[in-house]
Parts: sequence; C-alpha cells; structure tokens
Amino acid sequence: MSTLLDLDDLIVAKIADAAQHPAGLQDLLGCLIAGAGLVIALSADGDARAANDLCERAGINLFEQAAARAPLVAMARGRA
Repeated sequence: MSTLLDLDDLIVAKIADAAQHPAGLQDLLGCLIAGAGLVIALSADGDARAANDLCERAGINLFEQAAARAPLVAMARGRA
C-alpha cells in the first residue's frame, strides 16, 4: 500500500474517532497543519519566499477542498 493511502486511512480513522468531539477535530486539524508546515518547509528547501508561495497555494486548495465537501457534511448531519 502506498504512503498516501496509508495516510488517508489514518486520517479517516482519526476523523471517525473525533467526529462527535469538536475539540478532538481541532486537535487533529492542528496536527495536520503542523505536518503540512513541515512538508512545505522541506519542499521549499528552507527558502521563505518559496514557502510563502507554497502556503498560498495550499490555502487556496484547502478552501476548495473544504467548500467541495461542505454539502456532503451537511447532508450527513441531516442539514441538507
């Protein structure tokens, strides 16, 4: 199994564990952001300008992903 599939499975399991606990979801989000920050720093090879560009692109992608999944979450929680 690939590393990305392993990571996806781990994240899905953690979301399921924390789904009914907003603080747990916030903790998970904090861990994901910390990991993304490290990946960005490594990808930028320590260059702050390159890291800034990667962060901006990641932020846009993050919003697009969240917005695309919002209707599914609303439906799953009986609000759609």
